[in-house]
Amino acid sequence: MYQRILIAGAAALLSTQVHAQSSVTIYGVADVSIRYLTHADRATGRSKLSMENGAVSNSRWGFRGVEDLGNGLSALFNLEGGMNLDDGTQSTAGRIFNRQSFMGLSSRTAGTLTIGLQNNPLFDFMVGPYDPMTLGNYSQNSWMGTVFSVAGRRGKDNSIKYTNTFGDFRVAAFYGMGEQPDNHRKNEAWSGTVSYTKGPFSTGGGFVLTHDALGNKQTVYNLNLRYKLGPATLFLGHFNSKDHTGFVDAFLNGGATPSATAPRRDNAWFTGLTYDVMPSLKLTSAFYYDRSKNVRAVQGDAGEGTRYALVLLADYYLSRRTTLYATVDYNKVKDAARVDIPGGNSQTGVAIGLRHRF
Repeated sequence: MYQRILIAGAAALLSTQVHAQSSVTIYGVADVSIRYLTHADRATGRSKLSMENGAVSNSRWGFRGVEDLGNGLSALFNLEGGMNLDDGTQSTAGRIFNRQSFMGLSSRTAGTLTIGLQNNPLFDFMVGPYDPMTLGNYSQNSWMGTVFSVAGRRGKDNSIKYTNTFGDFRVAAFYGMGEQPDNHRKNEAWSGTVSYTKGPFSTGGGFVLTHDALGNKQTVYNLNLRYKLGPATLFLGHFNSKDHTGFVDAFLNGGATPSATAPRRDNAWFTGLTYDVMPSLKLTSAFYYDRSKNVRAVQGDAGEGTRYALVLLADYYLSRRTTLYATVDYNKVKDAARVDIPGGNSQTGVAIGLRHRF
């Protein structure tokens, strides 16, 4: 009897120790907004009042876990799925964990290696330190960061990602397998970033290179600066894109036209400012400008255009996890870029919303 009690006690102690070294967290964001948008219908150019996902963040839920393996090594996983709070549907039909689904190992000295469905490092730059809107969520306030950092895919299936920090420097490398038997480059993706942060100053640059199912290529280069000055943070960034896949045209104007002879070229800049008025109130302004050539594979002056967007956002924190916000965005297009906005050469959106993090 005594031996049974001793064994049971040892098992309970071991279970407690294992539990103390491991953790699983359920987390998420519930974000919904009421939005009015001019020229919302591509066919008629009419305005629309609608309930949408959040202005900056998409509603999501997920699990993340870590197990301490000892000697500075740990195992980790992350499963995350997007949802539409207005009707309860998945943001991608048929995929429960459509945003991220990966596992890996992390070492205090050797860095972190993960495999599965995950973001490329350039996308991490935009949702993290360098875009004043943290990439936004409406197409009107996120088009630049999305179309150039994603380069065909927000998260890549079958990918391998490595990150590490060396003093003030942080590096990331990424490879997404195409898994095509005839040509490994089809659907393949590469990305890498390097950033440096010292006190209030941070700078980072990187690239993403993707191939579509036909083997056509898009290449994007990026450089960013960020500086914090008291309650204000200043942002400046640049994208240079050369697209043979037709993805940029498809995303911006629905006109996918892959071209080997006249790839679409974009020279894009953005800047912005965030200002903490008080602990409960944060203001954000952002300006995005893009000069494009060979829009819809049309060469010469007929294929050149410009687009810019001005975005204003006010966040009022009701608590550490709940935020009430209001935003307005204005987009303007010229020349060949007019195809980006249906029914006109400008578009205005106004929205109010509520966000809760758990």
